[in-house]
Amino acid sequence: MSQNTMNMYEKMKIGLIVDGLEISNWAYEMIQILNNSNYSKVVLIVRKDYIDEQKPTFFSKLNKLRKQFVLIIYSKFESIFYRFKRDAMELKNLSDINNCSSISIRLKKSEYTDFFNEKDSNRIMPYDLDILLNLSQNDSRGEIVKSAKYGVWTLCFGTQGVYGSGLIGVWEVIKNKDVSIVYLKLNRDTKDRELLLFKSFSSTDSKSFRKNANNILWKTKNIIPRKIQELYIKGGKEFFQRVHKNNKLPIFVFDKNPNSPSNIQMLKFIISKYSMYLIGKIRLKLYFKQWILLVKFNETNLISNSFFNFKRLIPPKDRFWADPFILERQNSYFIFFEELIYSEDKGKISVIEMNSNGIVKEPVVVLERNYHLSYPFLIEYCEELYMIPETAENNSIEIYKCIDFPVSWKLQKVLFKNIKAVDTTVFRHDNVYWLFTNIKEDSGASQHDELFLFYSDKLLTENWVPHPMNPIVSDVRFARPAGNIFCFEDRIFRPSQNCAKHYGHGIEVREVIELTKTSYSEKNAQSIYPNWNDDLTSTHTLNWSNKLTVIDAMIIRRKTMF
Repeated sequence: MSQNTMNMYEKMKIGLIVDGLEISNWAYEMIQILNNSNYSKVVLIVRKDYIDEQKPTFFSKLNKLRKQFVLIIYSKFESIFYRFKRDAMELKNLSDINNCSSISIRLKKSEYTDFFNEKDSNRIMPYDLDILLNLSQNDSRGEIVKSAKYGVWTLCFGTQGVYGSGLIGVWEVIKNKDVSIVYLKLNRDTKDRELLLFKSFSSTDSKSFRKNANNILWKTKNIIPRKIQELYIKGGKEFFQRVHKNNKLPIFVFDKNPNSPSNIQMLKFIISKYSMYLIGKIRLKLYFKQWILLVKFNETNLISNSFFNFKRLIPPKDRFWADPFILERQNSYFIFFEELIYSEDKGKISVIEMNSNGIVKEPVVVLERNYHLSYPFLIEYCEELYMIPETAENNSIEIYKCIDFPVSWKLQKVLFKNIKAVDTTVFRHDNVYWLFTNIKEDSGASQHDELFLFYSDKLLTENWVPHPMNPIVSDVRFARPAGNIFCFEDRIFRPSQNCAKHYGHGIEVREVIELTKTSYSEKNAQSIYPNWNDDLTSTHTLNWSNKLTVIDAMIIRRKTMF
C-alpha cells in the first residue's frame, strides 16, 4: 500500500457544521450512510450559536408576512397538495447519533456567510477531523477551513449559490429553468479559494417547489458519501490531482444572492402556471401525444441524418412504438421496439420486418412479461443473439437469448439484482464489455440523471466491476442512453437523451474521449432536437445498421372525434 493511500482499516473522521440539532431527512439519511460505511464515521457536531440573534417580534413577523404573504400561502397549499412517502425536508434529530461529540461556537449573525476565527478553529482541532461537512444555512469561511485535513465541504444549489434548504429549487421553477443544479465545493485555505468537487444537473419539476426540491435533495444524499469513499480509496494525492485537473476554470456565481420571491413575483408565477395548466387540459381534450418510428435507407453504409426525409411508421391510436433497435438478417431488416397499449400501460417488445425496398410487415410481439419492458438492446455473443430489455420495474437487468429468430426469446441470466436501472447499453472495446446504464439510487430521485459504467471480460456474468468514477455522468442533459454506441471515422460516439426540458426531449451525441478501467471522459459532438416538423415534441433513440437508420419521435395527433 502506497503512502498516498489511506489506511484501509481506519475510517475517515467527519465533522458536521449545523444550525441546530434538527436537520432535513435527506441529510439525516446521508449521515446514516456515512456511519454505516467502512470508510467514514461522524465524530463531531459543530453547532452555530449566533450571539446577536433575537427572537422575532410580533411586528417583524407581521412585516415578513406582508412581504411574503403569497409565498407563505402557496407553500402551505403545496405542503397539503404534494405529499411524499419519503419527504426529503422532514425534520430529524441529530441527538441519537452514537459516539459523537458536540460543541457550540458563538458567531456574529451574517446574512450569507459566517466567519470563524482562530479560537473557533482551535476548539475543533483536537478532534483530528479529515473533513468538515457544512450542512448549515450559511457558508462557513475563515480559520475553520484549517480545522480538518481536507477542509470544509459545502453543498450549494443553483447558479445563485443557495445554501441550506430554504429556497432550493424555488427560483428554477419560478424562472422556468430547464435544469436545477447542485454543487459540492471544497475550501481548504483562508484565501477563500474554492475547488469544485462535483456538479450535477437535474430536470426542473415545473409543477411544484416541493417536488423539485425533493427530487434534487434525494439525489444529493448520495453525492457526499461517494466523494468521501473515492477520497478514502484513492488517497489524498491521487484524489486532489483529479480535483485540480477538473478545476482549470474558475467558478462563477452569476446571479445575485437569493432572496425569497416577492408577492408580485409569486402572483405572476401562479397566473402563468395555471394559465398553462388550463391550456394543457384543453389540448388534452382534442389531441394526444404518441411515439412513432421513423426510418430511412441510405445508398451507402453511412448513418442517415436528414430526418425530415425519414418515412414514418405510425401505430394505431391505441398504442405507441418507441426505442427501436435494428438487426439485419438475409437481406431483411428487423426493427425491435417497445410497444405499449395505453389501456394496458405495460410495455412489451415487438418486431417489424422490413425489406430493402421499404416494404413493412405487420408487427409481432416477441417478448412479454408481467412487468414493463422497453429499450430492447441487441448484442451478439459467441455466435448467439441476445437482448437486454429494460426491466427496471422488476428491479433487475436481465439478458435473454434468442431461441427462434425473431419471435422466441428465453431468459438466460439476471446480470444485476435489486437495482433500478434503465436503458442498459453494452459496448465491446479493447476486448472488454462495457455496460452503461442509468441508475436510480434513491426512490425519491430521478432515473434520468446519472449514468453508471461497469466492465467485464464476459457478457454472461453477474460479476460486473463498477467503474471507479461512477457515476460517470450526473447530468440530465446527456446521461441516459439513447441507442447503440457506435464507431465513426475511428471515433466512438454515445447517443444520449436530453431529458432537461422533459423526458426524451432530444438526443445529444457524445464523443467518448477516454474509456479505460480507471478513467472515462466524453464531450458533446452534436445535438438533435425534434424541430424538423411542427407536430414533433420529442426524439430519444437513434440506431443504424448497414444502410438503414431508425429513430423514434413523439408526435401530436388529433383524437378521434365521435
